[in-house]
Parts: sequence; C-alpha cells; structure tokens
Amino acid sequence: MLANLSARVPRFARVTALAGFIGLLLGYAVFSSSFPSAMVPATGESSPLLVFGALFAAAFLVGLLSDDLLAGILQTFLALPIGAAVASLLSLSPVFAGLIVTRPDDVIFFTFRLGFPLFFLSIPILLFGTVFGIVLQERFQVGRY
Repeated sequence: MLANLSARVPRFARVTALAGFIGLLLGYAVFSSSFPSAMVPATGESSPLLVFGALFAAAFLVGLLSDDLLAGILQTFLALPIGAAVASLLSLSPVFAGLIVTRPDDVIFFTFRLGFPLFFLSIPILLFGTVFGIVLQERFQVGRY
C-alpha cells in the first residue's frame, strides 16, 4: 500500500503545480478586473477579450502538459480556489501596507463580488482550453516526456 501511495505522489504534485499555474493567472485576472488602477501597467480597464485569451492560452499549455483527461479536469477545478487565494492576497496587500484604511474582509468581499463573473465565465474557458490541449497532445504526441 505504501508503494502505491509513493507512486501517486509525483502525479499529484504535477497536477497541483499545473493547477497552480492556472490559479496564479486566474487570481491576477480577478485582481486586475477588480482594481484596474493597481495592475501593472496601470492603464485603466482590462480588456475582457485579452483576459479570456490569456486564460485560454494558459489552459491550453496546461492541457499539453497534462497526463490525461481526468488530471486536466482536476487541474481546472483546483485552479479555482488557488485563484481565489491569489486574488485575496493581492487585494489585501494595500491594506497590510497601510495604503488603505478599511477592514480586510470588506476588501475580500469587494474583490469577489466584482470578480465573480470572471470566475464563473472562466470555468468553461479553462475546461475547453485544457481539453483542447489534451486532444492536440494525443493527436500529435506533443509534450510527451
């Protein structure tokens, strides 16, 4: 049983790392859509087409590196709480630095209230991008190690 568990640890670590990649981008996208003046570079509103294109591209790359369809779907759904944690930490950084005087929970709820449509619309985009990457990987044998 211990040998079976030790064989699953690298697979779970790979799934978590690839989900973290998507989650980092998703969290930054939610943060930049909630606080457009705080993103780099500060240019105003972020383009929804650019945000969804970046999410699709990241999901496509993760799909190319995924082991199978189950791992790809798991990575997509693991990316959602990782993205929520990243968006929370990024939105709390001005509060902890003393630049904004407010309660931290107000900032988090404000971020999620404005970012909820992005979280909701990112699920099919991430799933489609991951599945598309897996299909191309299987078809052309790309990304095999």
